[in-house]
Amino acid sequence: MKVLVTGATGFIGNYVIQELLSHGAKVVATSSNTAKAKEKSWYNEVNYIEHDIYKTSTENLFQKFNSPDVLIHLAWGNLSNFKSQDHVDIELPAHYLFLENLIKNGLKDLTCIGTCLEYGMQEGCLNEEMDSNPIIAYPIAKNSLRKKLEELTKSFQISLKWVRLFYMFGDGQSSKSILQLLDK
Repeated sequence: MKVLVTGATGFIGNYVIQELLSHGAKVVATSSNTAKAKEKSWYNEVNYIEHDIYKTSTENLFQKFNSPDVLIHLAWGNLSNFKSQDHVDIELPAHYLFLENLIKNGLKDLTCIGTCLEYGMQEGCLNEEMDSNPIIAYPIAKNSLRKKLEELTKSFQISLKWVRLFYMFGDGQSSKSILQLLDK
């Protein structure tokens, strides 16, 4: 199986690629920073293709990334400021156009990473049956992307999985993450 991983050089991307390789997957990794990718232990074991999601492209991205069987979409910018309107104005349209290109050109299996913040400010247990109620820009943009992709996939035979992450922790995590700040 050939798996394309966006956001390959990020905190989660690094771990996802290591896990995929340990299971024998063929990995196509992408990010916007080849120099950073070359620092990763997995660099020589993957097919790395630099790509800037923010540069609109008319090229067939499915072909550019060697027709992957699966895409795990981890990329997202400006994570140091969850309240920035850039999530809605820049991130959302860029990521939608990127994913739309791949889907329209042949992608059949897509896993996207969402956020627990899509549930809004909640106390107590959360579950996947709850309605989303985002109140700041980052989760508003993520939730909007999910809805747009659900609508798009009605016209294409594609498996879409939306995975909401909750407070990741581990080596390589941003010093600005909530658990790192609490640890300090």
